[in-house]
Amino acid sequence: MARCMRYSLPAVSKYVFGSNSLRLTQSPLKFITQIQNLGMRQSSSALFGPFLRKKSATLTAVKSSTCDYPRALQTEVDKELTKFLEKEITFEESERKKQVQVKGVDGFEVTTADADITLTRKSGNEIIKVKFTVNGSVDAEASMQADDQEAEPEMVSRPPFTVEITKGDGRTLSLHCTFVSPAELEQETSQDTEAIVDNFEIQEVALHTGELTETVYSVSADIMDGNLYDLLMDMLDERGINDEFANQLVDFSSSYEHSKYVEFLKNLKSFAEK
Repeated sequence: MARCMRYSLPAVSKYVFGSNSLRLTQSPLKFITQIQNLGMRQSSSALFGPFLRKKSATLTAVKSSTCDYPRALQTEVDKELTKFLEKEITFEESERKKQVQVKGVDGFEVTTADADITLTRKSGNEIIKVKFTVNGSVDAEASMQADDQEAEPEMVSRPPFTVEITKGDGRTLSLHCTFVSPAELEQETSQDTEAIVDNFEIQEVALHTGELTETVYSVSADIMDGNLYDLLMDMLDERGINDEFANQLVDFSSSYEHSKYVEFLKNLKSFAEK
């Protein structure tokens, strides 16, 4: 009987064991399960033991091949990149030691989220926040040596920033500002030595409740009445957002951006070494 079952397994449709009838489908494993449910564990083990052992060995081989990932090899370019980064990190860290490390802006609490920075100050029933990011904020600025020769360019961060003035009733006035480039400042002051030229200018203004979204109406400074623009600049000045603040923001942003750049180089070196 055992031989009959062994050689007829794919084709036989029905076996009778005592009073129980078993129907064999195309899956031998289901048939084995049916036999086990009838209490015939020893018989099924004897009949299908080789099949089960082969199945188990196959699953073990598949598990081993899918879970044991080969270790990534460091390519020649990876090695060259690692050597370059070692020198670059050493140079940038030496440059950083020469610079004065600026930790923030006077009168404001600093909160950072990787590249994003928020400066916060409370004044009466107002909360003033200045938000900006150091991403894409760096420009090379040439500096002059004592002998009037042009020195190596200095990387300076002048990020656009948004000033949020929130009243006690929850309404917020948002003023998006940008820095005036040194070239433009020099040109304007040379044309009119008595002119008052600010280091930054307002680009856009919006009044809203809650978060500022794209659906909130905003006014561009290009179409704004000149008197209104001047009054808004005076409003910022009264709250300490003036040229002195702008200069401190540039120093802090440049220092912070450089620290993030060195951190990036170190992380990239660690990545290339793996």
